[in-house]
Amino acid sequence: MFALFRLLRLPATVVALADILAGCWLLRVAGLGGDLARLPALLSAGAALFLAATAWRDWFGYARDKILNPRQPLPAGEISLTTAYLLGAGLTVAGLMLAMTAGYAAFYLAAALALLLLAEAVALRSAEIIAPLTRGAIRAGTVVFGMSVHAGLPWLAAEPTVWLPPLLVGIYAALTTTLARWARREIIEIPVIDRAVDTPTEMDELVPPLTGAEQSEWQRRRELWTLTRQNHADHFRRAPHNYLLSARGAKFTLVALFLTPLAAALIPPRPLPALLGVLALWLWLSRPARDWWRQPDYATLPRLVKRALSGGCIFNALVVAGFCGNFWGGEWQVCAVVALLAAPALWLNRQNRE
Repeated sequence: MFALFRLLRLPATVVALADILAGCWLLRVAGLGGDLARLPALLSAGAALFLAATAWRDWFGYARDKILNPRQPLPAGEISLTTAYLLGAGLTVAGLMLAMTAGYAAFYLAAALALLLLAEAVALRSAEIIAPLTRGAIRAGTVVFGMSVHAGLPWLAAEPTVWLPPLLVGIYAALTTTLARWARREIIEIPVIDRAVDTPTEMDELVPPLTGAEQSEWQRRRELWTLTRQNHADHFRRAPHNYLLSARGAKFTLVALFLTPLAAALIPPRPLPALLGVLALWLWLSRPARDWWRQPDYATLPRLVKRALSGGCIFNALVVAGFCGNFWGGEWQVCAVVALLAAPALWLNRQNRE
């Protein structure tokens, strides 16, 4: 059961549910209406599609994970490839069928979202620039998918409430994904080694025989391991292209990540409620951001990334608050529900360690 939990990666699904709730309520708080009876089908469809995407990612990335992440459920043999394939296919079909019950607009948006998720799983997650843009498009598309509670969504496309909030959410998601990619660059580990080793030769003795492409990939990982065993400061001096540039890039991304909520709060017609969300998000990110800024190392950046990913729920809430017509009259409760989803998303992310 725990292997299935690790395979499906529930934190991304929780953030997707927050996106759908935000999209649904954005139309209602802006006075554009929408049928709440469609919301359960949209939430179920979105959850199914995102769970399917995590299964597809591991299924398509099996050969790569066999070398880089051999403790993942598929390479470790805890879940078979057939099971992962059936999970991905079954959940995708279930998501599309559930979306169909919410109307044709929801079905077409769900199909587009499924294609984006599948494209990311197959080929785009390893692309340096395209991967963050793809993740931003997926998150923006999920917000629009939540807006399909309104049967006439295609005819509302000219409304700023329809296209502006998804754009802001997409920008935040793209920056978060970029920060996560910097973390992956800095965290270089050899997970097949169960104990500390001091020399590459000793490490080679602990690795099972590899052939072909596996051997080539292992050689690359061996070189990276050798490089990262150097002194931290020495690493900065000798390999600025591999480490120092990564740290600077991550800091630049972090600054942009802090400024994006502020811009998102000032653009909507009612910035005051949204500014409360900005303060909440800054507080949510402040401690891991401060720790990493002071000491950018292997341990602090992943904690910051997990906070930023779950903080997408708070970002959604502040965007909704900016478009609320009567925030203090009761609509603040909806924003609070969306923001509070950040807590279970963070908890699940901590439990689901790769």
